[in-house]
This record gives sequence, structure tokens and C-alpha cells, in this order.
Amino acid sequence: MRRFSWSLALVAAVVVVGCHPMQVKKGGEAAGKSAAAKPVRDDRLDTRDLEKKKQQAKIRASKQLMINALDGVLSDLESQGIKVKKTPAKKPWRLIDPALQQVSDPVAKHQQAVALADRFAKRIGAIMNRSIDVAVYDSDKETLQLN
Repeated sequence: MRRFSWSLALVAAVVVVGCHPMQVKKGGEAAGKSAAAKPVRDDRLDTRDLEKKKQQAKIRASKQLMINALDGVLSDLESQGIKVKKTPAKKPWRLIDPALQQVSDPVAKHQQAVALADRFAKRIGAIMNRSIDVAVYDSDKETLQLN
């Protein structure tokens, strides 16, 4: 049998066990990660967050009021038999009034359509705080715009 010196065996054991890449840590990296993981609490940020949440709540409440007012206008028109269509693909609001089919005079039909469009544009424009485009038709086919 061969004899090994104890110092050589000890050095070999330290090299095999001590240099494993998973066990090696650098002091600067470990300290930096733990410091970055702890959030710094600032009371000014908390007050900004509260103010931002209050503003968002006010915006949501005003939007809900606007939606309720729009629903009221649309339900009034539906009770009169007028359909309202608004899609993102087509820019103007489209009003469909089947009662205009009964009017035979084209000038009177045009005047009624313009009056309906103006009334609707004023009511909706006041609620939305902007001007809107309105097109009036007498059928669901939307082939001939009357205003």
C-alpha cells in the first residue's frame, strides 16, 4: 500500500468540497441584494397614493353619472320608437326613426330629421362636453341619410 501524506489528503478534500461553485458567495453581492429587497418607506409616497386614489374615485363617479345621463337620453328616445346606434367603426351616432317613413314630402322629412339630429346632438353634447356627429335614417338598412 502506498502512503499518502495527511497534508496532501487535507488539501485535496478542501479543494473538492470548498470550491464548489454553489457555495462560493461574494460579500458585496449578498449585502447588496438584501438591502435592495427591503423597501424604503416614505410617508410622502403614502399621501400621494391616497390623493391619486381619491382622484381616481372622483373620475369613476363622474363617468358613472355621465353614463346614467346617457342612458336616460337613450331610454327617452327608445320610448319614442327611435333606435340609437354607436359603434367604434362608424364615427357618427346613428338615429333610426321609422316614423319618418310615413312622411311623403322630402322637404318635411329633411326638416324633421335635422330637428331630431340637433336636439339629440345638444343633449348628448351637453352631457359629454363635446360636439358629436349625428346621422338620421328612416330604416335599419341605413342607405339614405336624411339630415
